[in-house]
Amino acid sequence: MNATHSFFAIYISLILLLYIVSIILNKVGINIAKYKLVTILMIGLILIDIFANIYMIVVWCQIIFNKDYYYEYSEPFYGSVVSEELYKNIENVTNYIEEKEQEGKNVIVFSSKAALYMVPLKESNGCYDLPFYGNFGTLDDEDIINDIRQRKNTIILIEKKNDDYIRWQEPEKVMEILENDLIFIGKIEEFNIYIP
Repeated sequence: MNATHSFFAIYISLILLLYIVSIILNKVGINIAKYKLVTILMIGLILIDIFANIYMIVVWCQIIFNKDYYYEYSEPFYGSVVSEELYKNIENVTNYIEEKEQEGKNVIVFSSKAALYMVPLKESNGCYDLPFYGNFGTLDDEDIINDIRQRKNTIILIEKKNDDYIRWQEPEKVMEILENDLIFIGKIEEFNIYIP
């Protein structure tokens, strides 16, 4: 969750809390309207939230309607605001995938970030695009490992493990076995490149 979402969540939660407290106090016979400070606080929080939302919409419009905006209207990520670094990352990895596909190879991005690269290409590798435990259906770890080992003309991108990246839902055992069993052929961005 980024700072903007946190900011809005806190203010909306405070407004809701004050509203609930006012209902409870009214039920027990205390008229909250008599307390001007509470009323002013509620109105102030609502106004801050409204103005912050308006500000964020104006900033978003300035970015999206700028002639230098990086996504075309027809692209899937049109309307999103990403850093220049992330935009270049997506561009580099999708270009690599397209190059390999022109060579007749299938590329699997075995990472929770796969959608960043597969959605712009309008492609999918099924459950491997989001390799979380709950997305494999009836497949167990051995089924996944065997399936990937048997693939021909396939390149697998696995995100490098480092201090910044924690595999919180990816099957750790599968990732480790694949990294040890597959043939390492290179790197692109934050991914190691393997072939079966």
